[in-house]
Amino acid sequence: MITFFSSLLILFFSNSNPSPKTDTLHIKVSNIASGQGIISMALYDKQETFCKEEGFVSAQNFTIDSSGEVVVQMDDIPYGTYAIAMYHDVNSNGKMDKNVIGIPKEPYAFSNKVRAKWSEPTFDETKFTFEASSTSHEVEIRYWSDQ
Repeated sequence: MITFFSSLLILFFSNSNPSPKTDTLHIKVSNIASGQGIISMALYDKQETFCKEEGFVSAQNFTIDSSGEVVVQMDDIPYGTYAIAMYHDVNSNGKMDKNVIGIPKEPYAFSNKVRAKWSEPTFDETKFTFEASSTSHEVEIRYWSDQ
């Protein structure tokens, strides 16, 4: 009898909080000027951590072997609202190179093709909805001078 009730409780609680629906997010990165280096990309879900080195939902580095465009994917991402920040580490030194006054020397991009030149964009400017009907997103990577 106790086993029966224990089984019912386990069944009830295991179904009361279902796992969020996940899918693969496909990201088309266009305007890649150089066919070398690494693109570092991070996916964020709130303003407080947006563009920070920690606090991202998912991050990925991928090697570039041709210019033009590439489609990358992030697997098992829960449906929700996100923003993407990325940069093209052309010389593969593991960091975004900047000049003496802090201007990026390497190309970068944000979701919604937001162009940011003199200040970092906000999460609200770059956010998009990832859901079953919208599993792809496009970003256009650019040098600071092209913003």
